[in-house]
Amino acid sequence: MEKIKLTVSELDEVICGDSEIYEVVRREITGTFRHGNENTAVIKRVSDGKFFQIHYRDSVKDECEFQDMNYDGEYGEVVPVEVTVTVYKKAP
Repeated sequence: MEKIKLTVSELDEVICGDSEIYEVVRREITGTFRHGNENTAVIKRVSDGKFFQIHYRDSVKDECEFQDMNYDGEYGEVVPVEVTVTVYKKAP
């Protein structure tokens, strides 16, 4: 399993959609903290199509800068897995 290292500036670029190296394919709020949300995202490296899971915090408050809430990090590769989901709806 491959690992990648991202600086907080690179992480910010990826999340904001400004990266030419990675694109976000899935994001999910996984928790909250006093000033915002804790998030998990799956990103795809454009050059080879490999996927990696990243974690970051964000906030809608103006005084909370992305770089103050996040750090440089190392992130692991993930692979897509097909899952069958059963849902239920009202009978006619």
